[in-house]
Amino acid sequence: MPILRRDVSTDLGGKRWADPYTHEGVRPPGGDRAVDSGYGVHDVGTFALGADWNYRGVSSPFWRLYHNDAPGAVLRTGGRTCALTPELVWLVPAGVKFDCEGMPGPRHLWIHFSPGVAAMRDWLEPRAVTITPPLRALLAWLRRALAERPPEPWTVGELGQSFLHAVFAAVGPASAPATEPRLRTVLLAIERCLAQPPEIAELAQLAHLSESRFARWFREAKGETPAAYMRRRRVAEACRRLAFSDDSVEQVAEALGFANRFHFGRVFKNVLGETPGAFKRRRGPR
Repeated sequence: MPILRRDVSTDLGGKRWADPYTHEGVRPPGGDRAVDSGYGVHDVGTFALGADWNYRGVSSPFWRLYHNDAPGAVLRTGGRTCALTPELVWLVPAGVKFDCEGMPGPRHLWIHFSPGVAAMRDWLEPRAVTITPPLRALLAWLRRALAERPPEPWTVGELGQSFLHAVFAAVGPASAPATEPRLRTVLLAIERCLAQPPEIAELAQLAHLSESRFARWFREAKGETPAAYMRRRRVAEACRRLAFSDDSVEQVAEALGFANRFHFGRVFKNVLGETPGAFKRRRGPR
């Protein structure tokens, strides 16, 4: 798989940062499947920062890991400045809005990923992890894999997973998943049946709640209704299939239980701001 050119994003109806794939990174196979534990690694890459690494209001439905091999770039969020330096790895949770500013020079490395249900953290701001000797060794190995021409996607994906596990382990027990067992059971039930999403009554039964109480409980826990959450997860799986397989839009729609291509297109555009066909043309197999 070749390395693709630098991503210059366009604003897709306010969904500019919803797509984890860049034009320059490596897409490991199966990069959106981290159902229970582990991490779905969507996109991994590195490039030398230029004067144009300055974006405002970045906020994504996936997590980001950043590391720079030299000072000269920062993230700004909530009045806080997070300096990207060689001594630190930064983890940016999904949904956190930030600005990024960079000067030419540092070699910037990123991993776009999604934690599995059992690996989720309820973090509301970026966190820094100090580079220890074991982390430094893994990081060097990952950078060497990315420097190969072309990089091997499977190798990059495995090293990306290993590095994420090591980074989260270095954060310590205080970062242990805060998702309560009932909610984890419900989320796993949704992940395992994306093509035929469970009825609200089934999910409420799993949580041992009435339907009305379940709807309120789920919204308080996840910040959206069960229907909205399931719709977003189905679109995420659709993105994975469109990006990593030769399946047509019709085949993806059928595989994920949508009534037809038109129904699939409406839901997809509602979530991501573009049609499945446009997404596949930009992000599909090359």
